[in-house]
Parts: sequence; structure tokens; C-alpha cells
Amino acid sequence: MCIKINKIVFLAAVFTASFASVHNSYGQNNAIIGIRAGANFTKISGDLETLDLDDLDMSLTAKYRPGFQVGVVANFPMNNDNFMFQTGLIYSQQGVKWEGSGSEPYQGITINYEADAEMTLNYLKIPAYFLYRHYLNSGNILQLQAGPYLGYGLGGKLKIEATASAMGVSETNSNEETINFGSDKEKHHLKTFDLGLGLGAGLLFREKFHIGVAYNIGLSDVGLNEIVKNNGVSLTLTFMFGSNNRTVYE
Repeated sequence: MCIKINKIVFLAAVFTASFASVHNSYGQNNAIIGIRAGANFTKISGDLETLDLDDLDMSLTAKYRPGFQVGVVANFPMNNDNFMFQTGLIYSQQGVKWEGSGSEPYQGITINYEADAEMTLNYLKIPAYFLYRHYLNSGNILQLQAGPYLGYGLGGKLKIEATASAMGVSETNSNEETINFGSDKEKHHLKTFDLGLGLGAGLLFREKFHIGVAYNIGLSDVGLNEIVKNNGVSLTLTFMFGSNNRTVYE
């Protein structure tokens, strides 16, 4: 328990330091704070793109899993009106789904199998994005973003459900396991920290409402026993509580 508390304190310190550093570097302007919510569509790459179910002698293929995110962001004005720096603290529900089917003969009867699995991974994420803002004639802003993010694993679940059917009779079995984050290969399933690259684009309407789409590319291997990288697409809506007073609206 003490280790987890210390890591969260460390993340909070990094988050606070990033605010202070950018503020000191880029002048007197105040940060523009926003609240964000959105949908995630994530999966993993690496050794677990195919999940083998040895008991059923079949493999499941990874698919995108829907999730959500919610949090706060802060945009820091820079010396150039077209650029800003963004950081924040985001709770992000990620993971992956697997699906598959198969069959096997047994004493003259064909048994059909269908199985699916779902891994839910919960992260706290700190982005460090640089924003390029192109001011449109309408008074709205086209915004492009790029930069790294740091994720801290909070916990997760793995659920597997398999159905066997033959001659009009079916039976379903399910199993659930807790996903633990850490560095001990005997006790944990995934590493605590995740590092990735975020690329995105969006429109900022009257410097208040931002609608964006982003692709997150996992750079670090979070697996302890297999190669596992988090990837996904997000759709977000952000409400900003301020303006840099650059845009003149018609």
C-alpha cells in the first residue's frame, strides 16, 4: 500500500511541476483550464493480439474495446499566438476485446465453441502536448496536437466467457480475474507506468468548446511476461474556461 501511495504522490508532483515549468518559461499569461470527457476505442499490440484458450484448443483475435475518459486539462499560452502547451490529469478506461469460434468432433458429434474475452485497464494519464492553432475566418480554431503522455495503471479486470453447443444444447462458462499493476512477475500482470505518443486534431469553437479526435500510440512495453503495448483512438469534448483574447468573432 505504501508503494502505491508514493507513486501517486510522485505523479502529482510531476503534474504540478509541469504547470510551473511551462508558466515560468512562457511568460505572464495564465493557464486556460478545461474539463474533458470522451470515448476511447482501444486495443493492444504485441504477444497478446491473439489470446490462446488451451482448454478449448482455439485462439481469440484482438478487437477494439469501447471505454471512456474524463478529466481536466490546462493550456499554457506561449510566445507565439499559434502555439500552446497542454497538460492535465485524465482518468482513462482502456483495454481490449477478443473474439473467436471453433469446433471439434467428439464421439460422432460436432461441438461448436464461441468465446469472447475482455480486459479493462484503468489509467491516470498526464499529457504533455504541444498545440498548433490555425485561426479560421469564421473565428473558430483548427487545432493540431502532438506530444508524449505518461500513464499510471490503477487496476483492471479480465473476463472470459465461452459457450459450447451441440444438437440444440448449449452451456456457457465464465471466469473473471483481477489485473494487478506492478513489477513483480509472480504477483503482477502489467507494469505500472505506460509511455506513449498522442497525435490529434480538432476544432475549437469560440475558444470554449473543443471537439477532437486523437490516436494514442504506445511506446513502452507494459507487459511483464509478454510484449504488450496500448493503442487506441479517442473522441473528446472539452469545455475551456478562458481565452487568450486573440480571436475576433464576426
